[in-house]
Amino acid sequence: MTLGTMLSLVLSILLLTSVIADSRTQTPPLEVAIPKIGIIKKPLSDGCGCTLQLPEDYRKHNERAVFLSDFGNTIQMNIDGKDVRLKLINESPPTRKEKVGSRKKEIYHAGKDTVEIDYLVTSICPPKDEACEVTRYSATITVVRGRQSHQIKALGICGC
Repeated sequence: MTLGTMLSLVLSILLLTSVIADSRTQTPPLEVAIPKIGIIKKPLSDGCGCTLQLPEDYRKHNERAVFLSDFGNTIQMNIDGKDVRLKLINESPPTRKEKVGSRKKEIYHAGKDTVEIDYLVTSICPPKDEACEVTRYSATITVVRGRQSHQIKALGICGC
């Protein structure tokens, strides 16, 4: 074996060893954390609008909400322990007249998160009840971040 061939073989082995060692020290890509839906800490709205709660909070008639909207620009949730404001980016066309069993969908955006809310009407005001101003809903709230998501069931009302 000539000196040139031996030198070439040694350099090839060193290069291969370097590549193997480098591949072992590379860090895997960062995983996107699963978003966590929580209770709103400081509600920005307390008048007319929509309020969604976890089923146990709804049944207890307490004030703990996971989603609040004032029919305007104040739309709020708690994601990853922080109260965040949402921006409406899409909604299903309104039905002519809501009735029990009607469905609607709203899509919001907040930072890196997309929030989808699927509503199902569970109760409406009786036709002759002029004092009634609320519609009751069952809802599925899904927060999507990259390939991760968190979904909860909620109950609530929209109205005054």
